[in-house]
Amino acid sequence: MPELVPTLPVKFMAIPSKRLLVVEDECLVALMIADILVELGCNIVGPAFTISEARRLASNGPIDAALVDVNLNGVRADEVVDILSRRKIPFLFVTGYDSLPPDFRMDADLLKKPFGQDDLRRAILGLLPACPVDPALCADTSFVSG
Repeated sequence: MPELVPTLPVKFMAIPSKRLLVVEDECLVALMIADILVELGCNIVGPAFTISEARRLASNGPIDAALVDVNLNGVRADEVVDILSRRKIPFLFVTGYDSLPPDFRMDADLLKKPFGQDDLRRAILGLLPACPVDPALCADTSFVSG
């Protein structure tokens, strides 16, 4: 008989101690993303609001993964994505567009704005391995009480 592994709803899963770069030009969206990631136990790098800031953090920052808005103040994030790819850092596109521009890289998942907390959690959990299913083993489970 196969062993049954308990599963938790997405809101109870955490990703302890991962460093995630947030590249987003809309301040409120960036802060919302950061809040959700902190609830998951992640450490935030950034947020980067401009391409130059995003390039600097993507090049030099100790990061495990990134969430990248496709367009920052009218400038496409191609350079940032290239840096992340060269460093073999997984990333996720975050955009309000229905799809990515046809000539844009297609080697990452897309999270379409607007999105909810559970959508972001699922996307991050798909990007990085989650912690064990026992929330007591996670780095930060303070969000479990909500």
